[in-house]
Amino acid sequence: MGFQFINDEQKIRVSLSNRAYITMLEDMSVFDVSTQSAFINKLIDNYRDSSIASLTTYLDVIRDSFYSDIFPLEIDSNTKDNISNHFYLVQRKQALEILNSFMKEKNISKLYHISNSNIDFLKHDFEDEEIYKGKPGLYIKCLLEDYASLPFIKRERIFRKEIYEIVERACAEKHLLYVKIPIFNERKTIIIYPYKILPDTLNTQDYLTCYTRFKEESPSEKLSASFSMARLPMPNILKQSCFLSKNDIKSIEEDIQNLSVSFLRGESTEIHVKLSETGKRTYHNKIYSRPTKNVSLSSNDEYVFFCSENQAFNYFYSFGPDAEIISPKSLRDRMINSHINTLKKYTSDINN
Repeated sequence: MGFQFINDEQKIRVSLSNRAYITMLEDMSVFDVSTQSAFINKLIDNYRDSSIASLTTYLDVIRDSFYSDIFPLEIDSNTKDNISNHFYLVQRKQALEILNSFMKEKNISKLYHISNSNIDFLKHDFEDEEIYKGKPGLYIKCLLEDYASLPFIKRERIFRKEIYEIVERACAEKHLLYVKIPIFNERKTIIIYPYKILPDTLNTQDYLTCYTRFKEESPSEKLSASFSMARLPMPNILKQSCFLSKNDIKSIEEDIQNLSVSFLRGESTEIHVKLSETGKRTYHNKIYSRPTKNVSLSSNDEYVFFCSENQAFNYFYSFGPDAEIISPKSLRDRMINSHINTLKKYTSDINN
């Protein structure tokens, strides 16, 4: 049992498809991982018990789940066993076809240092070495290819497994969390009153919806907020209970509805934007994080929104000259200053 031939330096060659390699690099940037070896070791730690690459474990889990589904049926146990075994064989055949497809593409080949705990797993606890012809690099490849085939919202849950577990425990047991984040070259402690982990409108990534306050502030000063689960610093659970009143819950649900999960912190305000014909088409097509137009107050060229200034800024910034912020003045000035600073960078190159 396990892979017998791993060198003393604990370096294993893994040959990835372009898709898997690019996905790894992109997720390293999002999750702030410095080396590819560190990324791979974290992935083995977090995904080896549920990936299709760990075939025996994967099939045992889905067979147990299937058997639980058919258990209430009024049929004898032998029939249930036969149905379950047939289901297992079908799933195994399909899984092997997927794994064989993962094995074929080998575009980028590199050596990676594998941690002591993962070497121990590969040598002593791994059960499917025959499928990978005794090659641990082939197993790690399939693990990565499987991971890369998933949408980001599932990948972040895998890679940030420990953080998800802490947050979900705090939500379930109603305990406060705290995180430390850098603000103006100073690390500040943020107290979090967790509510729920929710996906954004297009189901592309998860956010922790909550109330927050700085440690030095009183509980009455807490505000609704959201944290991207992909970027949330490692939180700590406090013994202190988290109490959210019915009014707190009603208020945060309204904020989620009005501001969207991605832009929860910040009060909703009336925003007027003048759009060109190109801008209107872009608004129609660019769905992600799009603020909802108030039809009754909008005209043909001037759209009116009730959303946070942050949401409007982030959404309309890429429109360039096809979107002009009319009001409020604070948002208009922010947009002007941002474009001026961008222009300065390009004009300085020309002048030099």
